[in-house]
Amino acid sequence: MAKDPQQTSRFPITPQLVAGVVLVVLAVIFIVENGKRASILFIAGPRVHTYLWLALLIAAALGFVGGILVARRQARK
Repeated sequence: MAKDPQQTSRFPITPQLVAGVVLVVLAVIFIVENGKRASILFIAGPRVHTYLWLALLIAAALGFVGGILVARRQARK
């Protein structure tokens, strides 16, 4: 008896997964396209000169971590 591949899949393809993959791909493309150097002035800190892609990557990572923390906190309530 042949098994249905959808039932044995460890990672089922859901609309949320597809949307997440699309967003990650778009974010990577956006970050790679912004390869110029930028000057970033922090509110209460120094002025930093770095590549714009690096600043965008750090901002995206911090946003991702912040979203996870907020979702965990809401799940506990």
